[in-house]
Amino acid sequence: MTAIAREQQRLIALAKSGLSGLTSIGAFETAAHEIVVGMSTAIGAIGSIDSDSMTYQGVALAPYASRSFLAKDRHFPRRLLPCNFLLEQDKTLCIPDLAADPEFATCPAIQEFGIRAYLGVPLRNASGDCLGTIEAIDLAPRHFTRRDIQLLELISRNLTLELERAPNLDFLASDRSMPTIAISYSEADDTASGQGCFDRLRSNLVDRLVQDLRTPLTSVLGMTSVLNQEIYGALRPKQKEYLGIVHDSGQQMLSMVDSLIALQDLRATLSVSSTNIETLCQQLVNRLNAQAERRACRLDISFNLEVANWPLDRVKVDLALFHLLTRILNASDEGCTVRLHAHTIEGSLRFEIWIIHPWLGESLPLPDLVLLGLDGNDDVTADLTTPEVLPSPSSPIELDLRAHLDSHSGSDRNHLNLLLSCYLFEQHNGRVLVTGCERSGYRYVLDVPNPSM
Repeated sequence: MTAIAREQQRLIALAKSGLSGLTSIGAFETAAHEIVVGMSTAIGAIGSIDSDSMTYQGVALAPYASRSFLAKDRHFPRRLLPCNFLLEQDKTLCIPDLAADPEFATCPAIQEFGIRAYLGVPLRNASGDCLGTIEAIDLAPRHFTRRDIQLLELISRNLTLELERAPNLDFLASDRSMPTIAISYSEADDTASGQGCFDRLRSNLVDRLVQDLRTPLTSVLGMTSVLNQEIYGALRPKQKEYLGIVHDSGQQMLSMVDSLIALQDLRATLSVSSTNIETLCQQLVNRLNAQAERRACRLDISFNLEVANWPLDRVKVDLALFHLLTRILNASDEGCTVRLHAHTIEGSLRFEIWIIHPWLGESLPLPDLVLLGLDGNDDVTADLTTPEVLPSPSSPIELDLRAHLDSHSGSDRNHLNLLLSCYLFEQHNGRVLVTGCERSGYRYVLDVPNPSM
């Protein structure tokens, strides 16, 4: 294949991947942090290369590189960068000192960007087409070891698998505008006491801190992941066990931070788009697996969908399911299986959630049954429901969850997770129900009607 034909094939593969339309990708950002931490290099960068430019969708900077060329911009003409040579050769490129290498001594990257040492490997799709590069960059000459190359090659393989599992890259995009702390005079004059100004400032600072917390967390996850691969030497069993605990705890914290950010970014209006339901559920379970393992539980998903995609606000549905599943995991006993089943019924998308207890069968966790007055305790149930409508063990019920929580919001603050899920589904003209009976067990049912029907 000629160079021109190979480049055309590469550009077609890049267009199909969807990478060129994104400016920041969470998986790339995390991998870039792994490079900086794992190699003690100034810059870790990952991006895609189109016909004439390089766009970095993942960047991490060491403190001393905070004023480097990638600090403010992520889009550059590819002819100015060493990645152009890597693309032409289509293989790993290692340059300990650009200025001392006759082939690269005139490369604009030295004068314009201060790059002196460069290690890059191709970022490929599953078919082997080069979509971009994974780079370790230093601002002074340095020697790259074989282990450094192996680390970048390992990251390349992992990202190739990530891209293969994610045909729709929308969920990988991590573009978020950082909150500003500037307050106009008109805002400051809202209240004579300045309380409104103070509340806004405090809210913006909390937003900023939550966003900033993500960076050290990704560094912790990146380093523990690298160490667990034993790239820098074998680990003793106890060390590997402790690293696993640290990594799982970091994953849980990162999931919580992402949930906080999503809550801060919530808007009253819906942003509806076609969403692949199986992908949505699988990613949700992946985020919660570490939490389930700590509870000695497991998550199980199943599908019976007439159509693969559904029009909904992906962020809000993801958040609603996340909080409901988190609530159930925290309330479940050890050894339980939490089931999430998605299916279509009568023009609606339906999610059903319940647990399977190894001895007690299928239902909801006991704390939820108590909260709902369905635990079989006459005193509790009598307080929640009139005697005339008490269900018999075989009589199915259909309980509107939000209406019940609004009228019986006891001291259990965890019901806030349930309320949030209810409100988010109601924004889709849906609702959250509790269905079932004492004999067969109860479950949460979350319905989303198709807006086009």
